[in-house]
Amino acid sequence: MITSYEMNENFKPKNQETKSELDVSDQKCSNILENINSVVYYTNENGYLTFISKSVQNVFGYQQEELLGRHFLEFVAKEDSLKAKSTFTRLAIEKKGLEELHLKSKDGKPKLVKLIHAAVFEETKFTGEMGIVIDISRGKREEQSLGFQSDLLNNVREVVSTINLKCNSTEESSAAKFDQQLIENALQEVEHGLHIILDKSPIMFYSHTPDNIINFVSTQSKKLLGFDPEEVKTRWIELLTDNPANQKGIELTKKAVETGMPQGPYEIEMRNIKNDIVWFEVHEIPIVNDGKTVLMVGSLKDITERKKVEEELQTNQSLLTAALEMSSMGHWEYDVATDTFTFNDQFYKMLRTSINEIGSYTMSATEYVKRFVHPEDISFVSKKIGRLESKQESNIVKELEHRIVYADGNVGNINVRIGIVKDKNGKTIKTYGVNQDITKRKNIENELIEAKEKAEESNRLKSILLANMSHELRTPMVGVLGFADILMGELNEPSHIEMVSIIKNSGTRLISTLNSILDLSRIEANKQDINNSPVNLNEIIKELIQLYSPIIKSKKLYLKYALPEKDVLLNSDKDILPKIFNNLMDNAVKYTEEGGIDVKLTLLDKEPQKKILVDITDTGIGIPKEYHKIIFEPFRQVSEGYSRKFEGTGLGLNITKKFVELLRGTITLKSEPGKGSTFTITFPYTKIEKEINSLSENNPVKNEITNPHLNELTVLLVEDDPINALVISSYLKDYLKVDHVSDGQTAIEYSKSKRYDAVLMDINLKGIDGIETHNQIRSIDYHYFNIPIIAVTAYAMLGDREKFLSLGFTHYLSKPFERSQLLILMKEIFKKINELN
Repeated sequence: MITSYEMNENFKPKNQETKSELDVSDQKCSNILENINSVVYYTNENGYLTFISKSVQNVFGYQQEELLGRHFLEFVAKEDSLKAKSTFTRLAIEKKGLEELHLKSKDGKPKLVKLIHAAVFEETKFTGEMGIVIDISRGKREEQSLGFQSDLLNNVREVVSTINLKCNSTEESSAAKFDQQLIENALQEVEHGLHIILDKSPIMFYSHTPDNIINFVSTQSKKLLGFDPEEVKTRWIELLTDNPANQKGIELTKKAVETGMPQGPYEIEMRNIKNDIVWFEVHEIPIVNDGKTVLMVGSLKDITERKKVEEELQTNQSLLTAALEMSSMGHWEYDVATDTFTFNDQFYKMLRTSINEIGSYTMSATEYVKRFVHPEDISFVSKKIGRLESKQESNIVKELEHRIVYADGNVGNINVRIGIVKDKNGKTIKTYGVNQDITKRKNIENELIEAKEKAEESNRLKSILLANMSHELRTPMVGVLGFADILMGELNEPSHIEMVSIIKNSGTRLISTLNSILDLSRIEANKQDINNSPVNLNEIIKELIQLYSPIIKSKKLYLKYALPEKDVLLNSDKDILPKIFNNLMDNAVKYTEEGGIDVKLTLLDKEPQKKILVDITDTGIGIPKEYHKIIFEPFRQVSEGYSRKFEGTGLGLNITKKFVELLRGTITLKSEPGKGSTFTITFPYTKIEKEINSLSENNPVKNEITNPHLNELTVLLVEDDPINALVISSYLKDYLKVDHVSDGQTAIEYSKSKRYDAVLMDINLKGIDGIETHNQIRSIDYHYFNIPIIAVTAYAMLGDREKFLSLGFTHYLSKPFERSQLLILMKEIFKKINELN
């Protein structure tokens, strides 16, 4: 705490100087008392005001004449009236006092003040009191505020000036009678009050001479800097950093000394006892005597946290600005009341203009829409914003996209994020948001859409090409394979039989190639359906062995197989599994000239390796290790180019691998040149309890048809290709009566004139197609509504079978087909008819 001695030494002249100043005129004394910001007053022994300084107008709003003659307690706020009465009662006994009271301003509002007062005696008689009222209301409300610091320092300066210029009042003085001892006692109370304020304030106070010698530092230095006041006095310059902001403070202090006028506030940077950076806000006030600055009084307020926040805000602002620039975003606000947009620089940059060209950061809504919104989008934007404004909630954020017209006349696209602020009545008062230029993104999107459309069109054309290719290859292959099949049953000459066999094998190879291409197309288009059901792998392997035994025997190779004693059941696709094994067997037969082929089915049903293994091993040419991965790629073989040793498309293993993976399995290869190859297919195993029928019962290969005994039934064959018609008629001539027509209209007429037991219907007919012909035959009468109508067609793409069956055909047979397939189908159909009959 500052002592009275320190205050006297630092803030007032010596005693002999004080005495000389007591000779100053009454007028000079009155001027001083009337112009200080604190209020000085004097009452008589009954508490009525006999003098009050002119400063009461600035502090409380009263004129002097409004208060003189009125009781002091009239101006005490109601909540402090009892406290004030008690204070004045004690004053005559205690002779001095320091209180905080609420006094009423002229407008009726209470104001918190510090009251420093003392009793006045003439000899031993109490004649009244004198006091000083210091307004501390702002300090209480906002103890850290700049205004409170400034007021406090002003009070210090004014009190010091009052001390330095004691008034020599006389009986006739307009102010009041003050004796020297009374004034000194009162001023000691002022000092005491100031000590309390200085010690309790979070602000550090100091003073220095005009030549910058620090002569006073308050005790808050210990808290703010970690140093005692005496250390701060001697190390002040040392504690200042080399921050350029400090030089500005030095220059402002110098100017304040020269002019006698405050120049702050300003900021300085210092280091505390821990060598940490501490920022202060500085307020300095010069104490002037006879027009010359005799002392500088100042305060330091710790603003380190504020500076950190400011720096963080500045950093965030920089990052935000950079982010807006990098993202081509512009910020805007719209004031509904003034119909005014306010934009930032990035907004103008986004529109390919600048503040220099526009001339202002503000613009009316009409002007903005006219200049920058695409004419065709104005109505859309207005309606969209109107719908947003109609919502009741406030601070909603929505977005929309529309076209803009850049300042250079080009057209672009922006994304607008809009926030809407409403008042308590739900009325829109402001909108705000950010606009992002999305022209590049839109262009890319449009390019992607166009590319997607082209890809879809290309895929559609590819599908059409494949469908047409499939149809056009399958149709003539009926004649090739059909007549080859017929001739092989009628020829006796071995050389002729061999020739026909070559024709049939060549045709089969061509169809196999076509099927491989179609399988690959379906897989790559993700259109390969998987229909899982319980499958007996033992039966599938037996069928595989039976199918390949003749050709393996003809090459004088051995064929061995090993199966578990119990049937191995797998939940899988019964149509895809045979294709996998057939492709591997085809390769094994193709690339093996000596030795033979082993097929092994293994079940591992113990944890942790519960799986099913199928090994197909050959003693063929083998595959070099560097080709082990390549052979699973489409159209790749070990031997490629003009010098390749084996025929084929290179699709078999690629399709096989894809089929295996579709069934959640894996395929691996072990092979060495000259030693053969082993392909191992692995499927995860889950035990299946359900019993299933043997596949062999429904397999057309095992059901040789010698005499189906189909009775004397009549079939209508509708086929526009004469070769196909001849082949089908030849297949059926020994078992059924067949009437052949080549177009749909004739087929309808035949059906009306004769009752057929079944109809074999080609789809691609001249004139009325097979579907329409089917529909019209069905509508002839009840008989035709129920008879079997079989779609016999070269349309064999994915989904074709399901499509024709859904249209009302009872059966489906894709071209080309073998005689046994047709006869089994007809036997099945007419067996049901006979059962019905």
